[in-house]
Amino acid sequence: MPASGGKLAEAQRIAASLDHGTVLERMLLYWSGEWEQAEAAWTAAGDRDASAGDRLDGAINAYWAGRVRRLLAAYDPAQTALAVGMLAAAEDRPKEAAEAFAAAAETFRGYACRWDQAEARCLWARALPAEAGSQREIAAGLYRSIGAG
Repeated sequence: MPASGGKLAEAQRIAASLDHGTVLERMLLYWSGEWEQAEAAWTAAGDRDASAGDRLDGAINAYWAGRVRRLLAAYDPAQTALAVGMLAAAEDRPKEAAEAFAAAAETFRGYACRWDQAEARCLWARALPAEAGSQREIAAGLYRSIGAG
């Protein structure tokens, strides 16, 4: 699951003292990778706003619900590509494995899921030792960029 940076734990501590249903709570769900919960929370907030006639906040909540739905739609294909890469590597088909790992990493990059992109690179390095050095270097840079390395 993705993490937004070094201040996530502090933000979660602050959010614990707030009322349920705040924007901060929804953003923390989003940035911590709890996308199913985030989607439900943004949708519920949008429904509350629509019932109250608050079109501006309703539009903002609809926007964020849409972003989460987009992430959810992209996550499964990337995980499938990782599985294809592992299978191809196990069957000694390194070219196909590298293509599948590259597709997964690119999908995660395209959706700004840096943690998942780094994890895909680490899996790539373990599955294809010939590419381990470059993949670990890229993963280390990704981890550093989110304060995790």
